[in-house]
Amino acid sequence: GNELRVLRGHEDTVLSVQFSPDGHTALTASGDRTARLWDVTSGRELRTLRGHEGIVWRAQFSPDGETVLTASSDKTARLWEVASGKELRVLHGHESSVRRAQFSPDGKTVLTASEDTTARLWDVASGKELRVLRQHEGFVNSAQFSPDGKTVLTASDDKTARLWACPECRPIEEIALSVAQRIGRELTEAERAQYGLEARPGAGR
Repeated sequence: GNELRVLRGHEDTVLSVQFSPDGHTALTASGDRTARLWDVTSGRELRTLRGHEGIVWRAQFSPDGETVLTASSDKTARLWEVASGKELRVLHGHESSVRRAQFSPDGKTVLTASEDTTARLWDVASGKELRVLRQHEGFVNSAQFSPDGKTVLTASDDKTARLWACPECRPIEEIALSVAQRIGRELTEAERAQYGLEARPGAGR
């Protein structure tokens, strides 16, 4: 339980921390509008990622550890090169603060959650917005990929969490209804279970 090092340099609240995949580097996000990279062994600050115009709520390494993703109150998420600290791309599209951002398990897609009541998917290579997930009626506070990258989970001020099937990224119940309409019957309980849908109320009685 001994304190090993104190990472000093931020000028405001530190809101998010993460280790790099190899464990050698620490990443911090702060209310001072920066994210910072630190050497774990020495505690030395390696790079300051400057460019955001608001609070940096969240910072995350890509699965390969070569890129950093940040989410900010300036309505953007940004991608940075770890080796140089260079800003690679700015993800523009949200209409309010971006509270969370996450890489997909394969590192090819970014998922963002915003106070504009949406979550969004972005292509890492181009920075292009791929899809907008609209159903929530309040701030989307958090969003996460499933381990296989095929499902998105969102959490909101509207008192709900929601599951979305990707790449379609529509609410799972909406997809079930669409399939039922196409095949002209309701899905069986086995089919609903196969796609991770809840059993219908009263089923099996």
